Amino acid sequence: MSFVAGSALAQSWALPSKTPDTDIICTGCPDAAANQPRRHLSVHERGKIILVPLAEVLYLRAELKYVTVRTAQREHLVEESLTRLEEEFSDAFVRIHRNCLVARSAIGGFERNAEESESGWAVVIKATGEKLPVSRRQHHVIKEFR
Repeated sequence: MSFVAGSALAQSWALPSKTPDTDIICTGCPDAAANQPRRHLSVHERGKIILVPLAEVLYLRAELKYVTVRTAQREHLVEESLTRLEEEFSDAFVRIHRNCLVARSAIGGFERNAEESESGWAVVIKATGEKLPVSRRQHHVIKEFR
């Protein structure tokens, strides 16, 4: 069966044109993944790419040009900006220090910790019991969780 470009039948099969004020989102198209938020962090390690599920991440800590991704089992290094990760995952993570984002689901509580923290508070991580210092600038985080 062939179609003539100007025929009514050919026009009924034509795809709708994309105008500046409308976006067509195709959920079955290969590009559909680009429309979805990431659920994993890609870690390049010894010639492999390891996918670390965001649900397993306890916290993200910036160290020089790398970010340490801490899970209950181990640590990974990624070459992503902590600021960019914060923007992308602001619903799942909260900043407690200029160099640290903690998963909201990993927060077990807060403790007074005058020795290690300038604000006098630390976040207690549920899975590991680790205590991470809260900076004075991020002290409002404690009030939000009360």
